[in-house]
Amino acid sequence: MAKQKPVRPAAPKPAVAQQRAKPAAEASGRSAGWLLWIPAILLLVYLAYQPALQNDFVNWDDPTYVTENPLLLRPTPENKAALWRQPVSLNYHPLTMLSLSWDMNSAKPQARPFIATNILLHVCNTALVFLFAYFLSRRRVLVGVVSAVLFGIHPMHVESVAWVSERKDVLYAFFFLAALLSYLRYLRRGGVIWLAATFGLFVLSCLSKAMAVSLPLVLLLLDFYDGRLWQDRKIVWRPVLEKLPFLAVSLYFGVKAVQIQSAGAIGDFQAFTLIERMGIAAYGFLFYLYKLFLPPPMVTFYPYPDGALQGNLPGYFYALPLLALAVVGGSVWALKKSRVYLLGIGFYLLTVALVLQFISVGMVIAADRYTYLPYVGLGLILAVLFDNLWQNKTGRQAALRLPLAAIAVLFCGWLFYLTRQQVAVWKNSETLWTHNIEHYPNAAEPYKNRGNYRGRSGNLDGALADLSKADALGSHAVGVFTGLGNCYGSKGAFDKALDAYNRGLEFHPEEGELYYNRGVTHEKMKNYAAALEDFDKALPLLPEKATQITGARAYVKMNLEQYDEAIRDYDTVIAQTGGDVNAFLNRGVCKYKLGDRNGALTDLEKAAQLSPQDATIQQNINIIKSGG
Repeated sequence: MAKQKPVRPAAPKPAVAQQRAKPAAEASGRSAGWLLWIPAILLLVYLAYQPALQNDFVNWDDPTYVTENPLLLRPTPENKAALWRQPVSLNYHPLTMLSLSWDMNSAKPQARPFIATNILLHVCNTALVFLFAYFLSRRRVLVGVVSAVLFGIHPMHVESVAWVSERKDVLYAFFFLAALLSYLRYLRRGGVIWLAATFGLFVLSCLSKAMAVSLPLVLLLLDFYDGRLWQDRKIVWRPVLEKLPFLAVSLYFGVKAVQIQSAGAIGDFQAFTLIERMGIAAYGFLFYLYKLFLPPPMVTFYPYPDGALQGNLPGYFYALPLLALAVVGGSVWALKKSRVYLLGIGFYLLTVALVLQFISVGMVIAADRYTYLPYVGLGLILAVLFDNLWQNKTGRQAALRLPLAAIAVLFCGWLFYLTRQQVAVWKNSETLWTHNIEHYPNAAEPYKNRGNYRGRSGNLDGALADLSKADALGSHAVGVFTGLGNCYGSKGAFDKALDAYNRGLEFHPEEGELYYNRGVTHEKMKNYAAALEDFDKALPLLPEKATQITGARAYVKMNLEQYDEAIRDYDTVIAQTGGDVNAFLNRGVCKYKLGDRNGALTDLEKAAQLSPQDATIQQNINIIKSGG
C-alpha cells in the first residue's frame, strides 16, 4: 500500500484577509480628508498674489493687448468678430483675447479686473495641479499637497500671473491641466466621453496659446506611465492611434504659429550654428532646473551673454548639451525604481522644449513665464520623493521626518516671501524696469522701456537719460528713436528730434511711426511741405492711425493753401469720428477761403456747439454773418 503524503493545513483565511487589508487601510488613511487641503492651499496662493490687485499695466505688451488695442477699446460687433481672426503681438490666441475683452470696464481700462482674473485662473490651476498629482499617484495626499504648493507659490510664476498680457499662460494652462485630468479619468475608468472631453479641452488650450501643442506627447507619456503604451517590451499601437486627431490639431496650430511669428518674432536661423543652438537650448533646460531651487534674481528680460548675438557665444555653452543629456539619462536610469521620475522629467522636457530658443524667438535667452506649466513635472518628482521619505516610519529614515518637515516649511515660506516681493516688482513700468536694470545694467531693452514710460509720465530728463543709455548700448529699436525724438520735441529741441527720427529711419525705413512723428515735428517747425511728404508715407504704414494721420495731413494742406484737398481729408475724419472742434473749425476756414460762405458758416456753428466758450469761433461766425 503506497504511502500518502501528509496534507499541509491551509493558512487561516481570516489571517490572509487581514494581511491584504492592511495596505488598503493605510491608503485609505492617507487619503482621508484630502478635500480639506484644497481650500487651505488656495488661500495660501491668494495671499501670495493679493498685492498684485494694486498693480498697474506695464508698457511691455500691455498696450498692444489692452490699453491701445482698438479691438478691445471699441467693442463693436465687427471688432469682436475680428478677435477670432487677427493675431495680436504675433500670436494667434482668440480665446485669450476674448477673455481680455470680458474684463474691459471702460474706454480707459483699469488693470485690477484683468489681474484679478489672472489670479483666479492661477488659483484654479493650483487646484487642478493638486487633483492631477493626487489621482495620478493613486490618492497620495502629500504628493498632491506638495505639487500644488510648489506650483501655486513659486515666484517664477509671478510673471505669468501679475502681467496682464500673460493671460494666455494661465488660460492655456487651465485647459491643459483640465485635459490631463480628463484623460487620467479615461485611463483609469474608460469611457469614450472622457477621451472626447480631453480633445475638446485640448482645442480650447490651443486657442488660448500655441504652446499647448505639446499635449498629445504628454498624453502618450501618461499612457507609458500607466503601462498602456509599453507592454512586454513592445509598443501597443492603440494609444498612438487615439492621438492622431490630437496630433493633427497640434500640427495645424504649430504651423500657424510659425507662419505668424516669422513676421518678426522668430530670429534668423543663421545667427547661430547648429551646435551653438544646441548649447542655447541646453542652457535654458538647465537654467529653469536651477531656478526651481534658487529663483533669485527674477527679471523680465534675461539678455543673451555679451557678444553672443555677434557670434561670440561663451565656451561653456558648448559643454551644456552633455550636462543636459546627463540629467535626462539619470531620469531614465531612475526608471528602474519608479516610472514617476521619467514621467516628471518627460513632462518638463516636452512642455519646455518649444521655448528653449533652439530657434530664437524674441530678444531674451530665457523667461520666467516659460516655467509655468513645465514646473508641474518637476514638482511631481519632488512631491513623490518627499512622500516616500515621509511615509517611511521605521529605521533611520524615521528620524529624518522632523528635519524634513522643517526644511519643507522653511523652503515654502521662503518661496511665499519671494513671490510677494516679485509681485511688488510688477507694480508699474518704473519698478519693473528699474529692477531689471539693477541686475542687468548693460541690457539696452530695459532702459528703452523705462525711458519711454518716463517720457509719457512727464519725466523728460529721466527719459532722455534712459533712452540715451539704450542708444549708447547699441540698441537700434524703433522705441529708442521715437522716444528720443518725442522727448526732444517736447523740449522744443526740434533739430535734435529730427536727427533722432532720421537715424531711426536708417534702420527702419518702413516704420510708419517714425514718419508720422517726423511729420509732426516738421509741422511744428512750419516745414509744411516736408510734413506732408512724411504724413503721406506714414498713412499706408499705420492703418490703425489712419484717422489721426489724415487729420494732421489736412491741417498741413490747409497751411499749404491746398484747400480742396484739405476739405476732402476733413470730410474723411468727420465721417469716421463724428468730428471735433478743430475738424469743423478748420474745414469751415477752408470753405471760407474757397468762397463757400454758407458751408463755412455751417461748420463754424457746429464747432461753436462743441466749444461754446471759444471766442475765436464766435468772432469768425460774426465776420461771416456781417458779410466780411
